[in-house]
Amino acid sequence: MGVQDTSTKDYLSDADIFADAVNYYLYGGETVVKPTSLRPLDSHLLLHVFEHGDKEETYKGRDNAVERYRDVVRRWTVMTDDTCAYVIFGIEAQTNIHYGMPIRSMLNDALQYAAQAEELRVLHRNAGEKESSAEFLSGMHRTDRLSPVITLCIHFGPEPWDGALSLKELFDLPDDRLLPFVQDYRVLLIEPSRMQDGWIYK
Repeated sequence: MGVQDTSTKDYLSDADIFADAVNYYLYGGETVVKPTSLRPLDSHLLLHVFEHGDKEETYKGRDNAVERYRDVVRRWTVMTDDTCAYVIFGIEAQTNIHYGMPIRSMLNDALQYAAQAEELRVLHRNAGEKESSAEFLSGMHRTDRLSPVITLCIHFGPEPWDGALSLKELFDLPDDRLLPFVQDYRVLLIEPSRMQDGWIYK
């Protein structure tokens, strides 16, 4: 990892800067996400590919793993009246254009969801709860809920981003009738060099 990449990640790790980026993109600059409501999360994501057996889980080889390191990840605590919810924000810092960014964002978010599902599975198993076959198979119960994951990409390079901003832009399908059935994934891009105001340069 280069010095420039390290410096941008360190810069975005500042809670004030991180909150500014989220508020800029999601809330039009309104201060909704406060730095004090953000908590760091482990940026390391590791998922072992396994199958559920009839009586126990068996791993199909310890090398069947997907491992990723996210740049900066924070959990936002949302308080509404007396209820509390969580949202997971990720920011990927790019000094160069990444032409596969829709795939990278999709994979990172999917692993973040998979990690939450695994935490629920372990929680249920450790509690010794009696589970239906459907609950055992999925590792989740019908009432379980996940925290939404939102990933922003901040491109610090001087050149305009000319990469795809959605998964569908990476396709070249001869039959457009298939496109409505293909799941899409968008890149939520911020380019400080294209911005009029200077929040990112605080």
